[in-house]
Amino acid sequence: VRNVAGQTLHVELDPRSTVRALKQRLAEQWPKAPPICQRLLLGGAEALPDSQELGGLAASTEPGTAEVKESGGNSQWPGYGGNPHEEAPQLLRFLMVVSLEDAQQALSAASGKLRAEALEAMSLVAPKGSRGACAAVSRLLQDEVPEVRLAAVASLVRLSPEGDERAKAAVLHQLKEDAESSVRLAALKLLMSTLPAGCRRTIDAIAQRLTDQDTFVVQQVEKALTSLSLRPDTSAPAAADATAAFLGYRKADVRLAALHTITAMGESVALRVLDRLGPVLEDKDKRVRQQAQVALIRLLPDPHDRALASARARLLHSSTLSARVGAMKELAREAAMGDEKTIMAACSAARERSKGLQIEVLKSLPSLVAPGHELAVSCLLQSLEDAPEEVRLVALKVLPQLALSQDAKVLQVLRSLQGHSQLGAEASRALRLLHDPAGTMVSAGEAPSAHNLSGHDHKAKPNAYPTYDSLDMAVQEEKQASAVRRVQSESYLHSGMKADSEDQEALPLLLGIRCCQQLSTSLRLRRKLQLGGVDDRVLCESTATEATLP
Repeated sequence: VRNVAGQTLHVELDPRSTVRALKQRLAEQWPKAPPICQRLLLGGAEALPDSQELGGLAASTEPGTAEVKESGGNSQWPGYGGNPHEEAPQLLRFLMVVSLEDAQQALSAASGKLRAEALEAMSLVAPKGSRGACAAVSRLLQDEVPEVRLAAVASLVRLSPEGDERAKAAVLHQLKEDAESSVRLAALKLLMSTLPAGCRRTIDAIAQRLTDQDTFVVQQVEKALTSLSLRPDTSAPAAADATAAFLGYRKADVRLAALHTITAMGESVALRVLDRLGPVLEDKDKRVRQQAQVALIRLLPDPHDRALASARARLLHSSTLSARVGAMKELAREAAMGDEKTIMAACSAARERSKGLQIEVLKSLPSLVAPGHELAVSCLLQSLEDAPEEVRLVALKVLPQLALSQDAKVLQVLRSLQGHSQLGAEASRALRLLHDPAGTMVSAGEAPSAHNLSGHDHKAKPNAYPTYDSLDMAVQEEKQASAVRRVQSESYLHSGMKADSEDQEALPLLLGIRCCQQLSTSLRLRRKLQLGGVDDRVLCESTATEATLP
């Protein structure tokens, strides 16, 4: 067989083989000549039909069109001369012409298999960027036969210029909308083979197939996203973000698939996905929770960091109040001072309408932040605006420890609360502490010395208001007031020791009351209370039923 370029090929076939078989053998050697585009000529201008047997051609050829090849001989091809011989192999010489005409006609054939073959041939023979070829192929993107749609997508990608948006849109449509899983898989492979670096739109479309109903398609999508996360370009963060977006999907299987993908991505994507991992660590589906823990171990190899991340997840997403309060206590105990992730989680929890959780968060803030931390101070001020009175009272007690004395907004809020019937006294105390941060205060666990009780040169640390270990939610205000009145009426006050008015204003009296209530969990709670308006400074400790001097 000789082609129009002058190349020749010697093929040995059984005489019972057809012209179609010869074309397929030629296509194996000349890939740019698909069978449907080949026209084989033998001594005439008419192309031979595919069903024609080669042996029949040798028997029916006129003299000059076939040659006897002697057994064991090395004869050259002599053109169209020679006579047939029954004992020796027959040598037929063909001329092959490649044409798109037959492929174009086959695009409208009744057979879906033939249409698919024509599409593949078009992608090999038609010039790249040919508008006519692209238009012809595009008409079969919605063909009723899945194989034809698949071939149309592949052909359009090959024919379209690099970066052509119409071809990309066609492939994305097949990936999203095609009802046949094989077509969606083929579209996924095409996208992965032609995906430019960091194309977020395409990566988002690939991640969307994590919701696919076909399990095998989901598995291939997981592998595709994982491979994207390993690229050295901007595809890696885009793949991580696109995958993490499905951690909140309503179906548990989709959340599970996203977790599998993130686990496979590994530590390289930890910074981008850790903040979104919190909700699934407390997911209602057991499988999701377990896989979330596996992902957390992969993303955070350090046990301490992993424990903090798990505690933050419980604080923000646990379904029980006790678990959230316990998580806040763990964070206050284990997190480093200034840990911004923990601070943000605490302030977020403080905005929720749960009085017990709000109180625990506000009490924990001094152990997490240094004075002047903007977010923490803002959290306290927000609590003073719309929280229950118990929460606002705790916020007033904590505020002097975190606010700066020159913070005008804090001072304004405190002044506005001075006239409040329940909070006025505490607001006034906070104002005095902010105006005189070096004012005298007695530490919670420290008994005052005689010099401190009678002298005027007592010194304390700046903002030395006691740090609260815990707050007894069950103690009623009337019990506290009753204990205070009994303390004030006792005869232990030294009548000869009088403090001047300046000392009374600058150094208000501290009264510490220890309150205990046996709860179902046998938790012992303490509370310290500051009082004013008596002649001397006294520190006393009390239970809910009695008060005594240290």
